[in-house]
Amino acid sequence: GPQNVVDTLQKNFNLTVNHYLEVNFETFGDLVNAIGGVPVYSPYPMRDSFTGLNIGFPFACNVLEGGQALAYVRSRHPEEYRNGRWQDVSGIPDIDRIARQQEFVKTLGRVAMNRALDDPTIAPDLADQVLPKLTADEGFDRAAFDALARALLGLRGGGSGVEFATLPTDGAVRERQDVLLVDDAEAGPMLERLRGNLVVDPTPDTTAGDGSGTTTPVGPRPSDVQVSVRNGSGKTGAAGNALQELSNAGFVAGTAANDNRGVVDRTEVRYRSSDAAKAELVASYVAGADLVVDDTLSGDVVVVVGKNFTAIAKVDAPAGDAPAPTETTLSPEAACTG
Repeated sequence: GPQNVVDTLQKNFNLTVNHYLEVNFETFGDLVNAIGGVPVYSPYPMRDSFTGLNIGFPFACNVLEGGQALAYVRSRHPEEYRNGRWQDVSGIPDIDRIARQQEFVKTLGRVAMNRALDDPTIAPDLADQVLPKLTADEGFDRAAFDALARALLGLRGGGSGVEFATLPTDGAVRERQDVLLVDDAEAGPMLERLRGNLVVDPTPDTTAGDGSGTTTPVGPRPSDVQVSVRNGSGKTGAAGNALQELSNAGFVAGTAANDNRGVVDRTEVRYRSSDAAKAELVASYVAGADLVVDDTLSGDVVVVVGKNFTAIAKVDAPAGDAPAPTETTLSPEAACTG
């Protein structure tokens, strides 16, 4: 049940779980239809007799709507029509399906965000159509839905606000059953990131001469940091605008509200002492902000927009001459999924 899911995530990854959302088959189809379908790249006709998937001619870039979208993400036994016959293309059915699901959901989010930002009237309609059909915790309301949408803004244009990955595993046979066991060496860095710790780079140190590995701490990335914004500037909408800009930069959006002190002179980045690295990253996007330790915070790094606030903009350390830009051509698959 939901509570066991929450408890498991919190116990294994030290995560703070704010809300629970459950999407069933019907809601999934409605969501896809509400945004006008999701493009899927398929260079060959594709079918799955178990789920009812049937992508025929014309093929290559196909926009799947409700029923076919559901059949696609549920497919474990897809076949493609190649060289005059249907061929099974499911090397590892469950793992292959996970990869297709991740790519589909990423594209769905990107299409939804692009459409909602291009036409702001779509977002309220989408919320009104989907929210009543979701199974959610009692505290999940329209404001929480809006915060979730802001967090997904990183998907717009292929941004890094949301990352999809599958835990590395080793296949094995245990007691005559095919099972997957966690590959501890490969999964370790991913699990540490989920737990909020620094990433370890196990790259061999070739200068040591003994082939031993080195552990190089890598700081957090925007997608690892949830940020909330408080308005102390005296200007209406300043917190919401700053939060959207931070989300566009790849940070996980928290909440926007007024600061309880009213108007403050200087912009602040407030953080728990254990989140210093995250706060420094956020501060690098907020010119002129003061770093302030605040161990009363529940989790988010909090930006207080003061009277001296100008804009959210990455301030990088000076570097050497940047390489000349290179012209790239999108593959048919990338062009299809945006």
